[in-house]
Amino acid sequence: NGKSLGLKLFKNQVETATKKKFTQLRVSAAGSGYDKSTYNGYYTWARFGYSFNADSQERFMRLMQSNNRSEKTIHELMATKQGAAFWERNGHSFGGVFDLKKTSINQKSFKAYLKSRGY
Repeated sequence: NGKSLGLKLFKNQVETATKKKFTQLRVSAAGSGYDKSTYNGYYTWARFGYSFNADSQERFMRLMQSNNRSEKTIHELMATKQGAAFWERNGHSFGGVFDLKKTSINQKSFKAYLKSRGY
């Protein structure tokens, strides 16, 4: 099934990078809520558990404030179906970081997403 190919590839990347003692992964997640048919990385990488770099976190906070939302992190936002739907509609490109420590919020978020997908 080609739909979950990206998920399988990322799962393998996380496992391999962890075994090789990498400390983090980085991504430039492309897209916007207005052009999700072409670029949906902003949504996909957020679902996979990435955190924002400092510049992207500031932009995220402005978006939350302008929409009277209380979430302080993308992880908080993506933790609910309503939050994920909001991000899908209103999200934006971002620079992201994935901490490979087994106890990181990134690993916890990714494991929760894998579980929700039956992995």
